[in-house]
Amino acid sequence: MRSDTRFHDIEISKRKASLLLKRLCGGDETLALRAAARIRRASYWAAKSPEEILAERERVQHKHALDAIAVEAGFDDWRHMKAEADARLRAAFNPEQLFGLHASFFINLWFTTYEEAEAVLAARPRRFLFPFRSQFVICDAELLANQGIDTADPDWELIGRDWVHPRDVAARDRLSASVARQLSHAREVQP
Repeated sequence: MRSDTRFHDIEISKRKASLLLKRLCGGDETLALRAAARIRRASYWAAKSPEEILAERERVQHKHALDAIAVEAGFDDWRHMKAEADARLRAAFNPEQLFGLHASFFINLWFTTYEEAEAVLAARPRRFLFPFRSQFVICDAELLANQGIDTADPDWELIGRDWVHPRDVAARDRLSASVARQLSHAREVQP
């Protein structure tokens, strides 16, 4: 069972699994033995010793390495990790939600390139930068507050108020879940 609530990036975990498998099958026996010990975390290989896994290393599959990586991250297995990641993605905040009908009451700056938007955000750091389809939007805190979003959350500062290229990805992940809840709550209480 997971011991924390951090979101683990699926793509990074896939690369870690590939590297683990590469080390297991590589020529360095010390690294291979360490990799075999890690592969034991996959339930399929749990009953085998690292030495037995090394002797059968050609039978170890990528899916076993994925399971081992998922268990190291605190999940039951790869399926559990993937299911949670998918659920988090579905529950995550989509910035396009901000720019519906009510957004027209606020002055938002629209850009065709991220570089233009980033330059304006640097000049006006109290604003917020979001993607919108193939464009980029800078808005004031009033737009967010009007929709029930807490703009005083310290994670906004940790990401540099830049949703596209946040300084701290974990802070954006926390914000995504928080903002999704805030928007959901705001819609529930509206008449």
